[in-house]
Amino acid sequence: MKEGAVLMKKIKAILFDLDNTIIDREATFTHFIGDQYSRFIEANTSISKDTFVRTALRYDNFGYSPKSEVYAGLCADIPASIDPTVLEADFLVRYGDRPILFHESLDVLRTLSQIYPLGLVTNGRAKSQNQKIDRSLIREYFTSIKISGEEGVKKPDPEL
Repeated sequence: MKEGAVLMKKIKAILFDLDNTIIDREATFTHFIGDQYSRFIEANTSISKDTFVRTALRYDNFGYSPKSEVYAGLCADIPASIDPTVLEADFLVRYGDRPILFHESLDVLRTLSQIYPLGLVTNGRAKSQNQKIDRSLIREYFTSIKISGEEGVKKPDPEL
């Protein structure tokens, strides 16, 4: 018990990442792509929603591929006449509107924020990362939030 108390006194703050730590990035992206299918693709193709989503996930490479490449590859693979720039523009505006949290996220943030200052450090575009933070109602738990798109530097650069 004493060792735990000593450890707690040494911790001055806790830093979190956003995607795949607090927010289930794959579930959020999968839901978004499924929504795009319903809004843009479904009426214009014989391809199933499941196939569309799986193909998008393959091109997305867990969020590491540029979205222009994701949508160019996706549109080249599906039998529908849709301009990939239309889907990319929609992504830039709407992605982040409906983030899906890991089920423990709010409880963990609520509990830890009562004991420690919490910081959030995340790579990504400012608009979508801020949307995810605000729409998931987690901003209040952090004393500091740094987003690479606002700061002009990405993790793992220590400046961020």
